[in-house]
Amino acid sequence: MSEPIYALDFGFMVGDVEDFLEFSESNVEWQFRREMISVQRQAASDALEPGYKEHLETNAKHRFKVSLPLRVRYAALVALITSVEWAIVLVVGRLRVPLPEKPKNANAPSFSMTRTGRRI
Repeated sequence: MSEPIYALDFGFMVGDVEDFLEFSESNVEWQFRREMISVQRQAASDALEPGYKEHLETNAKHRFKVSLPLRVRYAALVALITSVEWAIVLVVGRLRVPLPEKPKNANAPSFSMTRTGRRI
């Protein structure tokens, strides 16, 4: 945190989060299609027991349409929040008049954002 973060850097960080989200979601979709093709090939070669094909398809749909996209979006959200927190730390450090003391039960980044927002 000793390296300064400028507005352009913050723009790049937010852009990187957006790129990460787009890349990850397209990769999850590609992996889903690949998994479904694999299940179809196994079923065509009669290597699967009756009903097992549907089981594999259901599992793949849940994994690639629900579970993985949820985790990717959560990771992107954490990255975005972290970028905003880093920017707030920089802004608070450069204020001419320091912020009041943070209440004991307050979240430091949220407190800084609300107090900084009132001053700007």
